[in-house]
Amino acid sequence: MTITVSADTGAVRMYVDGELDMATADDLRQAVHRGVGRPDTTVIVVDVDQVCFCDCGW
Repeated sequence: MTITVSADTGAVRMYVDGELDMATADDLRQAVHRGVGRPDTTVIVVDVDQVCFCDCGW
């Protein structure tokens, strides 16, 4: 999975590509936390259009 991040005035956009599963979920969680931690962030957009697989199993 790859996460491409772009930021501009108050908005953070994350474009996720590949497989989102137990092995990669922490990478996305960390990226979102970094986005939330920016002092000027008012909006976070996570675009999962290019995610080809998403597993919710344990």
